[in-house]
Amino acid sequence: MSCPSLLQQSQTFVARASDEAESSVPLPGEAEAGRLLEQARQHIYFWRPDFAGFRCQLSILGEGGPWSATLMAGSSRTFSLQQVRGCPQLTRWAHYQVGEILGHREHPSRTRMASRSGVTKGDEDPIYGQRLDFAGDKMSSYYRVKEQRITQISRTYGGQTFVICIDRHHEIEGTFVASNYTAYYSDPDGVLVKVENYQDDYLPIGQDNPLWLPAERRFTVVQGLQREHRALQFFQHELLVAS
Repeated sequence: MSCPSLLQQSQTFVARASDEAESSVPLPGEAEAGRLLEQARQHIYFWRPDFAGFRCQLSILGEGGPWSATLMAGSSRTFSLQQVRGCPQLTRWAHYQVGEILGHREHPSRTRMASRSGVTKGDEDPIYGQRLDFAGDKMSSYYRVKEQRITQISRTYGGQTFVICIDRHHEIEGTFVASNYTAYYSDPDGVLVKVENYQDDYLPIGQDNPLWLPAERRFTVVQGLQREHRALQFFQHELLVAS
């Protein structure tokens, strides 16, 4: 069976983006822009601060697959893929994808994803809403927000710019989690070089006050004349108990 290499370095600079944001000098922003950002952040679905993690089975679908693994997820920095059977390159891709999913669902008190800089108001897009620019950010980052949801994210890193357009959200008890979004990558001249699409599904686990855990991530990338589809499927979830 073949072992594809198209996406081996697909998102390296995205993986490093949070480190760049943390090293930026925080600057004050505008009160109204800050209010809009805080309002949107308060409506993001996060797991509880005391969430101990979960165990599940993982199927990795791609060329030559499916492959399988057992996921032990304590946090985005303390998770592992065990009993892995399959292509090393797809496994590396799956490892990064799982880390990203965990990092975006972890409570802000446990992660460093959010920028510390203030924001200022930019233009308003009729579809994606109000632009909020992060003052002093090394990556020229901005969000767009509309109806208390983050609808667009943009950063520049290593000469490459990406813009993520979030077109659908799951609503979970008055909060939201992105379910369908597309990332557009451009080179320093502004030429589009790659497009990635993600579709995420979650399911409730637990009887009282259930936690919504990942069920599936579908992924499509188009780069030049190449197109590839991949997916992660999560099943047999088991909540972990803090020791």
